[in-house]
Amino acid sequence: MTIATGVAAAPLLRMLIDEAGKKWDNLHVDVIAVRNDFFGEKITVAGLVTGGDLIRQLRGRTAPVLLIPDAMLRHEGDRFLDDVLPGDVERELGVELRVTPVDGAALLREILR
Repeated sequence: MTIATGVAAAPLLRMLIDEAGKKWDNLHVDVIAVRNDFFGEKITVAGLVTGGDLIRQLRGRTAPVLLIPDAMLRHEGDRFLDDVLPGDVERELGVELRVTPVDGAALLREILR
C-alpha cells in the first residue's frame, strides 16, 4: 500500500512506518510526499494537495491501495480542492483509494486492515 501526504508530514510518516515495521515484519507501506504544484511548492501541507497533483505525481508509482488523509478532501468529503473526485483518482491511477482520518491510531488500523 502507499500513503500519499504533503511534503511537511512525509518525514514523520516515514519514521512512524519504519517503527511500525519493527513490530510487524510483513508491513510494506510506501510514503510518497506530494509536491503542491496547484498552489505552489511553498505550500507543503496535505490539506492543500489536489487530486490533479496526486494523479500527475503518483501515476505508475503507487501500490494497489492508496491511503490519503481526509484533510485532502473538501469539508464535505466529496472532492479535492481542484474539483477532482476521489473516483477520478482511483480510475486514473488504477488504485483503491482509502480516505483516513488525520489520526495516528486510525491510520494504523487502516494499514493493518
